[in-house]
Amino acid sequence: MLVVNAIFNSYSQTPIGAITYGNINNPQFIVFDEKLPRSSNALETLNANLRLDQNDQYLPTQQITDKLGNTHQKYQQYYKGVKVAAATYCVHYALDNQIAAISGNYFPIDQFNVVPTLSEADALTKALTIINAQAYMWQNPQNEQWLRTITNDSSATFYPEGELMVYSVTDSLDSISYHLSYQFNVICSQPFNSEVIVIDALNGALINRFSTFSNAIGTACTRYSGTAQPIETTLNTITNVWELRDNTRGGGIYTFDMDPDDDGIGGTNPTIGSVDFEDGD
Repeated sequence: MLVVNAIFNSYSQTPIGAITYGNINNPQFIVFDEKLPRSSNALETLNANLRLDQNDQYLPTQQITDKLGNTHQKYQQYYKGVKVAAATYCVHYALDNQIAAISGNYFPIDQFNVVPTLSEADALTKALTIINAQAYMWQNPQNEQWLRTITNDSSATFYPEGELMVYSVTDSLDSISYHLSYQFNVICSQPFNSEVIVIDALNGALINRFSTFSNAIGTACTRYSGTAQPIETTLNTITNVWELRDNTRGGGIYTFDMDPDDDGIGGTNPTIGSVDFEDGD
Protein backbone atom coordinates (compact mmCIF):
# COMPACT_ATOMS: atom_id res chain seq x y z
CA MET A 1 0.00 0.00 0.00
CA LEU A 2 1.31 3.42 -0.99
CA VAL A 3 0.45 6.19 1.44
CA VAL A 4 1.14 9.88 0.80
CA ASN A 5 1.34 11.62 4.12
CA ALA A 6 2.49 14.77 5.83
CA ILE A 7 3.70 13.95 9.32
CA PHE A 8 4.97 16.80 11.45
CA ASN A 9 7.88 16.50 13.82
CA SER A 10 6.93 17.66 17.31
CA TYR A 11 10.49 18.94 17.78
CA SER A 12 10.95 21.08 14.70
CA GLN A 13 7.39 21.46 13.41
CA THR A 14 8.63 20.78 9.87
CA PRO A 15 7.32 18.05 7.57
CA ILE A 16 9.34 14.88 7.96
CA GLY A 17 7.27 12.37 6.01
CA ALA A 18 6.85 12.40 2.25
CA ILE A 19 5.93 9.07 0.64
CA THR A 20 5.50 5.94 2.73
CA TYR A 21 5.59 2.41 1.31
CA GLY A 22 3.91 -0.23 3.43
CA ASN A 23 1.49 0.11 6.31
CA ILE A 24 1.18 3.61 7.76
CA ASN A 25 1.62 2.10 11.23
CA ASN A 26 4.61 0.00 10.19
CA PRO A 27 6.33 1.54 7.14
CA GLN A 28 9.07 -0.39 5.37
CA PHE A 29 10.29 2.52 3.25
CA ILE A 30 9.87 6.29 3.60
CA VAL A 31 11.21 8.78 1.06
CA PHE A 32 11.54 12.42 2.08
CA ASP A 33 10.78 15.25 -0.31
CA GLU A 34 14.02 17.03 -1.11
CA LYS A 35 12.06 20.25 -1.66
CA LEU A 36 10.94 20.30 1.97
CA PRO A 37 13.08 20.80 5.10
CA ARG A 38 14.78 17.53 6.03
CA SER A 39 16.57 16.40 9.16
CA SER A 40 20.13 15.16 9.60
CA ASN A 41 19.32 13.52 12.95
CA ALA A 42 18.88 9.78 12.41
CA LEU A 43 17.42 8.82 15.79
CA GLU A 44 15.00 11.74 15.82
CA THR A 45 13.80 10.77 12.36
CA LEU A 46 13.35 7.11 13.30
CA ASN A 47 11.53 7.98 16.52
CA ALA A 48 9.12 10.36 14.83
CA ASN A 49 8.34 8.38 11.68
CA LEU A 50 8.09 4.95 13.31
CA ARG A 51 6.22 6.44 16.29
CA LEU A 52 8.40 4.66 18.82
CA ASP A 53 7.41 4.62 22.47
CA GLN A 54 9.59 4.66 25.58
CA ASN A 55 10.18 0.88 25.40
CA ASP A 56 11.67 1.01 21.90
CA GLN A 57 15.24 1.92 21.06
CA TYR A 58 17.38 1.82 17.93
CA LEU A 59 21.14 1.50 18.32
CA PRO A 60 23.66 1.99 15.49
CA THR A 61 25.43 -1.13 14.21
CA GLN A 62 27.07 -0.19 10.92
CA GLN A 63 27.87 2.75 8.64
CA ILE A 64 28.97 2.59 5.02
CA THR A 65 29.58 5.09 2.24
CA ASP A 66 28.67 3.99 -1.27
CA LYS A 67 30.51 4.74 -4.51
CA LEU A 68 28.52 7.94 -5.01
CA GLY A 69 29.52 9.28 -1.61
CA ASN A 70 26.15 8.73 0.09
CA THR A 71 26.20 7.58 3.71
CA HIS A 72 24.01 4.72 4.96
CA GLN A 73 23.61 4.00 8.69
CA LYS A 74 22.16 0.72 9.98
CA TYR A 75 20.29 0.53 13.30
CA GLN A 76 19.09 -2.43 15.39
CA GLN A 77 15.77 -2.36 17.26
CA TYR A 78 15.68 -3.18 20.99
CA TYR A 79 12.58 -3.58 23.13
CA LYS A 80 13.10 -2.88 26.85
CA GLY A 81 16.79 -3.41 26.23
CA VAL A 82 16.37 -6.80 24.50
CA LYS A 83 17.37 -7.22 20.86
CA VAL A 84 14.52 -7.79 18.40
CA ALA A 85 15.43 -10.38 15.76
CA ALA A 86 15.22 -9.32 12.10
CA ALA A 87 14.40 -5.73 13.11
CA THR A 88 16.88 -3.37 11.52
CA TYR A 89 16.39 0.01 9.92
CA CYS A 90 18.71 1.86 7.56
CA VAL A 91 18.99 5.65 7.34
CA HIS A 92 20.04 6.89 3.90
CA TYR A 93 21.70 10.30 3.58
CA ALA A 94 21.91 12.45 0.48
CA LEU A 95 25.14 14.18 -0.52
CA ASP A 96 24.10 17.28 1.45
CA ASN A 97 24.13 15.10 4.63
CA GLN A 98 20.37 15.44 5.00
CA ILE A 99 18.28 12.29 5.34
CA ALA A 100 16.80 11.26 1.99
CA ALA A 101 15.03 8.05 3.04
CA ILE A 102 14.73 5.37 5.70
CA SER A 103 13.99 1.69 5.12
CA GLY A 104 13.81 -1.51 7.08
CA ASN A 105 11.70 -3.51 9.46
CA TYR A 106 10.16 -2.30 12.72
CA PHE A 107 8.07 -4.47 15.04
CA PRO A 108 5.48 -2.48 17.06
CA ILE A 109 5.64 -4.64 20.20
CA ASP A 110 3.15 -3.81 22.94
CA GLN A 111 3.28 -4.89 26.62
CA PHE A 112 5.67 -7.79 26.17
CA ASN A 113 7.41 -9.60 29.04
CA VAL A 114 11.20 -9.69 28.63
CA VAL A 115 12.02 -11.60 31.84
CA PRO A 116 12.92 -15.25 31.06
CA THR A 117 11.70 -18.07 33.28
CA LEU A 118 14.11 -20.56 31.68
CA SER A 119 17.83 -20.18 32.33
CA GLU A 120 20.30 -20.02 29.47
CA ALA A 121 21.83 -23.32 30.61
CA ASP A 122 18.46 -25.09 30.62
CA ALA A 123 17.64 -23.65 27.19
CA LEU A 124 20.95 -24.96 25.81
CA THR A 125 20.21 -28.42 27.24
CA LYS A 126 16.88 -28.42 25.38
CA ALA A 127 18.61 -27.23 22.19
CA LEU A 128 21.22 -30.00 22.33
CA THR A 129 18.50 -32.57 22.97
CA ILE A 130 16.75 -31.42 19.82
CA ILE A 131 19.92 -31.43 17.70
CA ASN A 132 21.03 -34.78 19.14
CA ALA A 133 24.49 -34.84 17.52
CA GLN A 134 27.01 -37.54 18.34
CA ALA A 135 29.73 -35.03 19.23
CA TYR A 136 30.23 -31.26 19.42
CA MET A 137 33.26 -29.13 18.57
CA TRP A 138 33.87 -27.86 22.12
CA GLN A 139 34.09 -31.38 23.50
CA ASN A 140 37.46 -31.92 21.79
CA PRO A 141 40.36 -29.99 23.42
CA GLN A 142 42.25 -29.95 20.10
CA ASN A 143 39.37 -28.10 18.44
CA GLU A 144 39.31 -25.55 21.25
CA GLN A 145 43.06 -24.98 21.02
CA TRP A 146 42.88 -24.58 17.24
CA LEU A 147 40.19 -21.91 17.62
CA ARG A 148 42.22 -20.01 20.20
CA THR A 149 45.26 -20.13 17.97
CA ILE A 150 43.60 -18.81 14.81
CA THR A 151 41.69 -16.11 16.70
CA ASN A 152 44.63 -15.19 18.94
CA ASP A 153 42.16 -15.27 21.84
CA SER A 154 43.00 -17.47 24.81
CA SER A 155 39.35 -17.49 25.92
CA ALA A 156 37.80 -18.42 22.56
CA THR A 157 35.54 -21.46 22.61
CA PHE A 158 33.06 -23.31 20.43
CA TYR A 159 30.78 -23.66 23.45
CA PRO A 160 27.48 -21.96 22.50
CA GLU A 161 26.55 -18.70 24.19
CA GLY A 162 22.86 -17.91 24.16
CA GLU A 163 21.61 -14.51 23.04
CA LEU A 164 18.34 -13.39 24.59
CA MET A 165 16.09 -11.74 22.02
CA VAL A 166 12.51 -11.04 21.02
CA TYR A 167 11.76 -13.39 18.15
CA SER A 168 8.81 -12.81 15.80
CA VAL A 169 6.79 -15.58 14.20
CA THR A 170 4.48 -14.81 11.28
CA ASP A 171 1.19 -16.58 11.98
CA SER A 172 -0.47 -15.09 8.88
CA LEU A 173 -0.02 -12.10 6.58
CA ASP A 174 -1.67 -9.87 9.17
CA SER A 175 -0.69 -11.60 12.41
CA ILE A 176 2.70 -11.76 14.13
CA SER A 177 3.35 -13.34 17.53
CA TYR A 178 6.39 -12.57 19.67
CA HIS A 179 8.49 -14.98 21.74
CA LEU A 180 11.19 -14.20 24.27
CA SER A 181 13.88 -16.63 23.15
CA TYR A 182 17.48 -17.75 23.43
CA GLN A 183 19.37 -18.11 20.17
CA PHE A 184 22.36 -20.46 20.01
CA ASN A 185 24.87 -21.24 17.26
CA VAL A 186 25.78 -24.90 17.79
CA ILE A 187 28.68 -26.43 15.84
CA CYS A 188 28.66 -30.22 15.68
CA SER A 189 31.71 -32.36 14.86
CA GLN A 190 29.84 -35.64 14.33
CA PRO A 191 28.06 -35.21 11.99
CA PHE A 192 29.79 -31.98 10.98
CA ASN A 193 27.25 -29.17 10.91
CA SER A 194 26.67 -25.63 12.16
CA GLU A 195 23.16 -24.87 13.25
CA VAL A 196 21.32 -21.89 14.69
CA ILE A 197 18.56 -22.97 17.07
CA VAL A 198 16.04 -20.73 18.84
CA ILE A 199 14.44 -21.86 22.12
CA ASP A 200 11.52 -20.15 23.87
CA ALA A 201 12.85 -18.59 27.09
CA LEU A 202 9.53 -19.10 28.90
CA ASN A 203 8.54 -22.68 28.11
CA GLY A 204 11.52 -24.26 26.29
CA ALA A 205 9.67 -24.82 23.04
CA LEU A 206 11.53 -24.88 19.72
CA ILE A 207 10.88 -21.62 17.84
CA ASN A 208 13.20 -22.01 14.86
CA ARG A 209 16.29 -23.87 13.65
CA PHE A 210 18.37 -23.71 10.49
CA SER A 211 21.77 -24.81 9.26
CA THR A 212 24.37 -22.15 8.56
CA PHE A 213 25.87 -24.41 5.92
CA SER A 214 24.67 -24.39 2.33
CA ASN A 215 20.97 -23.45 2.06
CA ALA A 216 19.14 -21.77 4.95
CA ILE A 217 15.82 -20.06 5.37
CA GLY A 218 16.09 -16.28 5.73
CA THR A 219 13.45 -13.64 6.41
CA ALA A 220 12.28 -11.08 3.85
CA CYS A 221 10.10 -7.97 3.87
CA THR A 222 8.06 -8.12 0.66
CA ARG A 223 6.00 -5.51 -1.11
CA TYR A 224 2.99 -7.72 -1.81
CA SER A 225 3.15 -10.62 0.65
CA GLY A 226 3.74 -8.88 3.96
CA THR A 227 6.74 -8.89 6.28
CA ALA A 228 8.90 -11.66 7.72
CA GLN A 229 8.31 -14.00 4.79
CA PRO A 230 10.63 -17.05 4.59
CA ILE A 231 13.10 -17.12 1.68
CA GLU A 232 15.77 -19.62 0.74
CA THR A 233 19.33 -18.29 0.71
CA THR A 234 22.67 -19.93 -0.07
CA LEU A 235 25.97 -19.51 1.74
CA ASN A 236 28.94 -18.66 -0.48
CA THR A 237 31.66 -20.52 1.39
CA ILE A 238 34.40 -18.53 -0.36
CA THR A 239 33.18 -15.04 0.56
CA ASN A 240 31.28 -16.23 3.67
CA VAL A 241 28.15 -14.22 2.81
CA TRP A 242 24.60 -15.30 2.04
CA GLU A 243 23.32 -14.88 -1.51
CA LEU A 244 19.74 -14.58 -2.73
CA ARG A 245 19.83 -17.96 -4.43
CA ASP A 246 17.13 -20.57 -3.92
CA ASN A 247 18.41 -24.02 -4.91
CA THR A 248 15.33 -25.85 -3.59
CA ARG A 249 13.06 -25.16 -6.57
CA GLY A 250 13.49 -26.57 -10.05
CA GLY A 251 16.89 -25.66 -11.47
CA GLY A 252 17.22 -22.88 -8.91
CA ILE A 253 15.90 -19.32 -8.60
CA TYR A 254 18.67 -16.72 -8.60
CA THR A 255 18.20 -12.98 -8.06
CA PHE A 256 20.85 -10.61 -9.43
CA ASP A 257 21.61 -6.90 -9.16
CA MET A 258 21.66 -5.65 -12.76
CA ASP A 259 22.98 -2.23 -11.78
CA PRO A 260 25.87 -2.93 -9.37
CA ASP A 261 27.48 0.45 -9.99
CA ASP A 262 24.29 2.32 -8.97
CA ASP A 263 24.70 4.56 -11.99
CA GLY A 264 21.09 4.20 -13.13
CA ILE A 265 22.13 2.21 -16.18
CA GLY A 266 21.04 -1.37 -15.78
CA GLY A 267 21.93 -4.35 -17.93
CA THR A 268 19.72 -6.89 -19.64
CA ASN A 269 21.93 -9.99 -19.41
CA PRO A 270 22.30 -11.50 -15.90
CA THR A 271 25.58 -13.15 -16.89
CA ILE A 272 27.26 -9.87 -17.87
CA GLY A 273 27.98 -7.14 -15.32
CA SER A 274 25.49 -8.39 -12.71
CA VAL A 275 26.24 -9.39 -9.11
CA ASP A 276 24.49 -11.38 -6.39
CA PHE A 277 22.47 -9.69 -3.69
CA GLU A 278 24.43 -10.48 -0.51
CA ASP A 279 24.00 -10.24 3.25
CA GLY A 280 26.25 -11.12 6.16
CA ASP A 281 23.64 -13.17 8.02
